[in-house]
Amino acid sequence: MHHVHSLKYSASNGHLREQIRDLLPLRGKLVLVSKQCEKKILEQRVQEREEIRTLKRESQRLQRVIESMREQQTALQIQDTTGRHEVFLSLVKKQATSERPQYNSELRVQLECKGEMDAEHLWAAFKTIHPSLDSETLDWNISVVFSDKAV
Repeated sequence: MHHVHSLKYSASNGHLREQIRDLLPLRGKLVLVSKQCEKKILEQRVQEREEIRTLKRESQRLQRVIESMREQQTALQIQDTTGRHEVFLSLVKKQATSERPQYNSELRVQLECKGEMDAEHLWAAFKTIHPSLDSETLDWNISVVFSDKAV
């Protein structure tokens, strides 16, 4: 009986050796694929690190831009409270004053064939020259034109 077991063991052992021999090339392929995967993972990590560095630099740049804008806003608020805004407002008023005669002249050209100027014709002329004017501004402009005419 020992001999029968020995034969069975030998046959089984031979069969297992044959299977191992068949699997050896697969082991080599598995090692190769495993190394390729590790290489790709390392390459991805390198790429991700570079992307992270790039994003950090962009984030720092944006933080500097935001900080600069905050400083500008603070400076503008300080200027506004210290009265420096008056320089800007005086320039705007000066420009408006210098443009008013030309604007009024354009209105008069629009109304030239109308004869006597009245609010209705002025309203239409203003809307033709400057269609986006609101009612309050139109009323003010009409009063300015009439005050210029009286002068």
